[in-house]
Amino acid sequence: MNTGFLEQQRYLEDLARQPLRLIYCQQMDETSPLWNYAPHSHPCLELICFLSGDLTINRGEDQLDAGASSVVVHPPQALHQEFPRPEGRREVIALWLDGPGPANCGSFQAVDRDGTLRWFFQHIHAEHRRHSADACQLISLYLPALLLHLARACGGGRGCGVLRRSSRERR
Repeated sequence: MNTGFLEQQRYLEDLARQPLRLIYCQQMDETSPLWNYAPHSHPCLELICFLSGDLTINRGEDQLDAGASSVVVHPPQALHQEFPRPEGRREVIALWLDGPGPANCGSFQAVDRDGTLRWFFQHIHAEHRRHSADACQLISLYLPALLLHLARACGGGRGCGVLRRSSRERR
């Protein structure tokens, strides 16, 4: 097992045991003014579920190609920059979670092989829009379950990918 995958898995498992608060939840497409294409970071954990389309994410010299059926994980303070691809439609659900500080691992992605991760993102988003006490309670149950399913997707390195060196750097 790749130690990078183990670090990612442990990070997500540890987060699932922490008190977490959803501080941002938005479904958006490629036309949304909420996209920030400049290099940026967040003081919180950012999770992005791709419902359709794709884009490239750079972090320094590292690059990640993310698309439909993938979830990108940016630990707190992880500097990153998104680069949209001109072709096709892109739709995502983005979650920000207030929780423990930055991880030792960098940004990574998990592949949603059976639709479980998408289900959690869609249900968290739907409950977030309800603005009710029972919705908050459901979200507080969904978040640890989502993180554990993300950790499972990283188990054994079969579902997670780390940011890789750009093709310019590999030559």
